[in-house]
Amino acid sequence: MKKSQFWSALCLIPLLVAVAAPCFAANNQIVKYDANGNPIGSAVYESGGNVFLPVNSRLVLWPDLSGSFIAGTGAGLNLYGMGGVITLQNADTMIYGYGTTGCTVTGAGNTSANNALLVRNSANLPLIVARDDGKVGIGISAPAEALDVNGNILSKGVKVAINGNAFIQTSGAYAGFLAESGDGTSSTRFSVTDYTTRETAPLTWRVGMNGTKSFTIVNMTAGVQRVTLTEGGDFTVNGNILATGNIAAKYQDVAEWVPAATQMAAGTVVVLDPERPNEVMPSSQAYDTTVAGVVSAHPGLILGEAGEAKARVATTGRVKVKVDATEAPVKIGDLLVTSGRPGYAMKSQPLNINGRNFHQPGTLVGKALEPLDKGTGEILVLLSLQ
Repeated sequence: MKKSQFWSALCLIPLLVAVAAPCFAANNQIVKYDANGNPIGSAVYESGGNVFLPVNSRLVLWPDLSGSFIAGTGAGLNLYGMGGVITLQNADTMIYGYGTTGCTVTGAGNTSANNALLVRNSANLPLIVARDDGKVGIGISAPAEALDVNGNILSKGVKVAINGNAFIQTSGAYAGFLAESGDGTSSTRFSVTDYTTRETAPLTWRVGMNGTKSFTIVNMTAGVQRVTLTEGGDFTVNGNILATGNIAAKYQDVAEWVPAATQMAAGTVVVLDPERPNEVMPSSQAYDTTVAGVVSAHPGLILGEAGEAKARVATTGRVKVKVDATEAPVKIGDLLVTSGRPGYAMKSQPLNINGRNFHQPGTLVGKALEPLDKGTGEILVLLSLQ
């Protein structure tokens, strides 16, 4: 090219730019032309500082279309890759989802081996795994349940609602279910609330150890401890017991808490105290008609309220009784009465009236279930005060 031609061509550039400028500047577009030089639409356009690709266009990241590329469609934006990694490298990088469905992540397969979503940390350890079979893992690469968490869960509330049986299962050397109190104490508690009233009375009932070795159930609204189970196995109910079945007891006597001025050992035969209303004392004379029962060591059922100045006096059932066989041996089936030895029973000697033997009414303690040949001792007696 001659020097004069070069300068002539150079002078045409402003004219070409001026002619083409309307095609580029009208809507901030880069225009696409056909083979004849006619504009057929925009390839890229800018609006509000954003750069847009037309629908069904691709931003190719690899020379071959079979590699990785970004495709914009009417349904959204698709990222295609042949393996590899897509890295969003910025401290404030975010992925937003708009519309009714938000941001959707779809897995590549339909088996449990395929992950729909896998989030790892910088050490390449799994943080969140969502598999195609619906199982989600946190801190674990292969979740075995619908939600599998490798670590602790801190939650303001957990609700389990299923049609079958519900379980909270723990495992490990020191497994258990811990519900820490929210009232500033160090006690461990389970809080059980009524579903419909939990807004107005969130701590209606409380079940737990209550800071001691006793298991308790407390009515928090009334401020009353209703049930207590001690470490030693004692079970206390502050209220009524309604049983629709049997109540089984190891011991076979029924006793009452009765006021007593003196401490008496188990097996002691007692009579009414003539000086103190509604009180008992050890028997001290034979054939006493004021006999009131026997002090029981372990009543099968005990009535009344306990107290330091009270004794557990059995009036029916089978109980161990102190017996004096000095005057006559006791055989199984013999009737027993009070004796002259304080707190002891002895064999009743019947009265013969018109050839018939009668035992003095009102003096009987019970019927011997074990023998005692001589001396003193304790035998099992079927109480039958009459």
